[in-house]
Amino acid sequence: MDLSVSASSEQIGTDVTRLVLGATAENLADRLRRVLKQLQDELKDLRRDRASNQQIMAAAQTRLDTIKAAPKLSDSLFLELLAALKGQEWNYPPDEKGQLEALRERLQEATSAIAVVRHSSINMLHAEPDSALRLLTSLNDEASKAESLDRRSKAARLAQANARREAQAAAALNVATEALLPYARTNFPQLVKQVSEYQDRIRKQSARLSPFSNFGDTSAIRQFLGKPVADAIDTVDTEIGAHQRRLETAQASLHALEKTQSTMTVLKQRLLGTAQDILHRSANPNHCPLCRTEFEEGQLLARMMADVEDGTSEQASLLQSAISSASEAMANARAMLAMLHPLRTLVGNSALTVTVALALEQLDQERTSFERNRRELDTIQAQAQQLQSDGLSSQDLSRKLLVAGRAELPSLQELQRIQSIYIETLEKYQSAEKTALQESDVVRQECDAMGERLSIEALGDTDKLAKSVKELISDAESALGARQILASILMISSETTAEEIVLNLATIQQLVAQVATAVAHEGANDKALNDETKNVESLVKKIEGGDTKITRASAAELVLDTLAKQSSGGELASQILTENAAEIARTFASIHMPNEFEIQVAQGKLVITRRDTGVEVQLDHMSTGQRAAYAVSLFLAMNGCLRSGPPVVLLDDPVAHIDDINMLSFLDHLRRLAINGSRQIFFATADTKLAGLFRHKFRFLGDEFKELRLSRTS
Repeated sequence: MDLSVSASSEQIGTDVTRLVLGATAENLADRLRRVLKQLQDELKDLRRDRASNQQIMAAAQTRLDTIKAAPKLSDSLFLELLAALKGQEWNYPPDEKGQLEALRERLQEATSAIAVVRHSSINMLHAEPDSALRLLTSLNDEASKAESLDRRSKAARLAQANARREAQAAAALNVATEALLPYARTNFPQLVKQVSEYQDRIRKQSARLSPFSNFGDTSAIRQFLGKPVADAIDTVDTEIGAHQRRLETAQASLHALEKTQSTMTVLKQRLLGTAQDILHRSANPNHCPLCRTEFEEGQLLARMMADVEDGTSEQASLLQSAISSASEAMANARAMLAMLHPLRTLVGNSALTVTVALALEQLDQERTSFERNRRELDTIQAQAQQLQSDGLSSQDLSRKLLVAGRAELPSLQELQRIQSIYIETLEKYQSAEKTALQESDVVRQECDAMGERLSIEALGDTDKLAKSVKELISDAESALGARQILASILMISSETTAEEIVLNLATIQQLVAQVATAVAHEGANDKALNDETKNVESLVKKIEGGDTKITRASAAELVLDTLAKQSSGGELASQILTENAAEIARTFASIHMPNEFEIQVAQGKLVITRRDTGVEVQLDHMSTGQRAAYAVSLFLAMNGCLRSGPPVVLLDDPVAHIDDINMLSFLDHLRRLAINGSRQIFFATADTKLAGLFRHKFRFLGDEFKELRLSRTS
């Protein structure tokens, strides 16, 4: 039980109802209210949809009436179109409005054809077939003439260009030949050739004479003047070999002698030392122990030293002299060989026959020729330098020969002959250019005459004339073809002009567009009429279905509203309370002191009245303790009426707002329940005083009384 003791009257009534009916009944009431609310919302949606559908249907009906009232203009416009086609003498007018697309195509063909005829440079609208064919034939002849003039003009221009090009080439060659005349008059190439030849000759002679640059006195080889150069060289080589061998023999002998003298010197030094030692030991150092001769003071020792120091023999001197002689002889021979070898090079393969004297004479001749050639070269170079100062040079000559197309410089007479040929060629091509120019003038005059005859502004341009004539023929053929197409569509009278036909066709096009627009509009109206009719029928069905749903929902709403009112008004709770009024009054009188209230049934409801005045008392007019006692009375009375529930009473501090006297009364009532044995009581409290009082009241139960002490852990 969770009964509020300090809330409003409505809340207290709700709590009492929850207490009396239980949670299941309360949930059922809530569900009933939710279903009723949902049904009411759906009913509002249905009514709103019905109003919206009625508005939509009214608008659709208005559109439907508008479509039905719309006039049909396509028939009158089609008749107007047929009248316009008849006025234009149309060959095949349409029989019905379904043929408008074919008419539109023919009308487009006619419009294109009249545009071609109108913009043609030749009026073909009223031309007869024979005259048109003659005109085309004449134009084709003129085109052939124009092409012939164009070919002549091109040939004349080509001939003029070729003649001018050849004349320019001849003039250039003539100028190039004229530039070569100074070189031919001075024989400049021959002079350059001579300079080159003398330079080559001097260079070769200088190379041959270079070995004789230090060739001075020839007295050393005078002895060989009568011998051939090769024999003289062989003789000198033989002498050099003999001198070399003699030198080597003398050097070897001197070396051996020096080695022997070295050994003898050592022995003599030892002997001298021994002799000196003997003299020192002798009593008389001036007395020779060998020859027993007595010498003056110190003479014996001096003579012994003189014999030892005389170490250079005459043989060594002779050998040194022989070496010097051989070396000098070899040097002289090599000097002669150094003079003979260049001579052999000079005479070449004739060294076996040419004597040394002839070779020396040939050398003098070569030197004389070298000096002469050098003087000649100086002279020729002076002439060349003079020509170069006049502007002539080998590089300039090569460049001018290249321009003239010549590999080498011809003679003066040949150059003059070539120049005369170039002059004749130049005059010939200048004459040809003049002739071609005259031909071009003639062609231009004929071109202008033809252009004037055909009303074409050619201005002497034959190519433009030929193209213009071809365009004229093409224009005439196009105009003739367009005229034939136009004649196949409508009749062309002789009085009708192209502008009139254009205006009539434009009028017909406007009428065709108007008829097509009207037909399309009427088709759209028919489709819209069909769609709106279906839409109205669908809306009628929706409204009728909505009305059926609204009727059924309204009936269901009445039923659910009645049930909800019964549930919310406490009728069921009042019935239950009325049925259990005696038990509630007995329990309330048992646990509430003083007994100032009386619970009874009045007009089918449970009411609380004061005993002393009999006035009905509302719950919110009672004190908190009185309401708590009343709530506990309701709970205990309803609990006692249970038949299928568990036989237990669960109480959690139910006397928080009850005073001490009523608390004892409440515990006594619980004690009676326990004695009767109808309920097992579970009582929880945090009040130690109440716990002690409860323990005192129920200790008589012995083992059936259980006390559990519980504590919270932090």
